Amino acid sequence: DAQPDLRKAIDLIFEQIEGLSEVVLWGLCDAASISMIYAHSDPRVRGLVLLNPWVRTDAGLAKTYLRHYYASNLLSRDFWRRMFSGRFEWRRAASEFVANVRSAFTGGRKSNGASGVPFTELMKTGLQEFDGQALFILSGDDLTAAEFKDHVDASEEWRRLINGPRVRRIDFPDANHTFSRREWRAQVSEWTAELVNSL
Repeated sequence: DAQPDLRKAIDLIFEQIEGLSEVVLWGLCDAASISMIYAHSDPRVRGLVLLNPWVRTDAGLAKTYLRHYYASNLLSRDFWRRMFSGRFEWRRAASEFVANVRSAFTGGRKSNGASGVPFTELMKTGLQEFDGQALFILSGDDLTAAEFKDHVDASEEWRRLINGPRVRRIDFPDANHTFSRREWRAQVSEWTAELVNSL
């Protein structure tokens, strides 16, 4: 549903900036996802900077929790400190764990409204049909990024796409979802400038 708004925003930029011939879309989370869906349909878009794309489904989130959150908690001193201090709500934790296991193996995929096509398929198709350059920047301290990485790892088509000649992937191990430290934002800006200057 956001595609017409994105087109209007680009139209407005072209009206306001004389001599502009192309743009790069820069998106974090769901903005990265809609950019992938939209870009191939607009020849003015020549590049994409995609940070921690959103591929959230109930099943995908549950699998991500099982693979990343619970595993890291078992290795955490704080987890064991809470466990032995009596501050750990084991009934609630067990209930959430069981719900995540159930959802991981029975949860459905979210679709794209009336079309019935899962939005993750629209993202993949959009990126396949986009003939510009794409840069993925994926945080290491972020469940959204972890979910995207798991989604890519589970699909041969996605792996081929991400490893293709027009795509660059950068894993940023320490960064959180919004790149909240000044030095993280500076690094993201530098990588963005590299992509823009390469077009």
